[in-house]
Amino acid sequence: LVVVGGAPGTGKSTLARALAGPLDATVLSTDDIRAAMAAAGEISGAPGTLGAGLYRPENVAAVYDAVLDRAGRTLARGRSVILDGTWGDPRQRDRVRTLAAQSACPLTELVCTAPLADTVTRIQTRTATTSQVTPQIATALVAGDDWGPAHWPQAHRVDTTTPPAETLAAALDICRNPHPAD
Repeated sequence: LVVVGGAPGTGKSTLARALAGPLDATVLSTDDIRAAMAAAGEISGAPGTLGAGLYRPENVAAVYDAVLDRAGRTLARGRSVILDGTWGDPRQRDRVRTLAAQSACPLTELVCTAPLADTVTRIQTRTATTSQVTPQIATALVAGDDWGPAHWPQAHRVDTTTPPAETLAAALDICRNPHPAD
């Protein structure tokens, strides 16, 4: 079980998809699951506002519940899973650790990092994506620093400003050679 977290625009989805092949893993994206749940009428609200609409606390909780439920079922079938989402809430990260323990599978926690200016540019230039995040949401979330070492000490930092092949190699090394986060 691999968690790929971090602020919006830091390259989480890109890294998660890149890891999927080498790790023979299924990617479960909070963005994709949120979009599917909204399309099915399971959650509702306007996109693009932190703490409101699709990002109301009850909707966020429902999305993470669905992600963890699917992860548990996928792990039970013997498949590896990559969880792609912000994972800024330590309670949700604790739930991942519980799932890993219950599934008797190793857990690797990665947090993607990039300067705010880079993340805003990435968000503004996205093409095909299910993400509803805006530069304003990214800025507000980064201000909370939910992904810093003090708030997520178990996570390995992955600098996503390096060339994609280097970023992938660094993340694969962490996944394949488990060691405590720095």
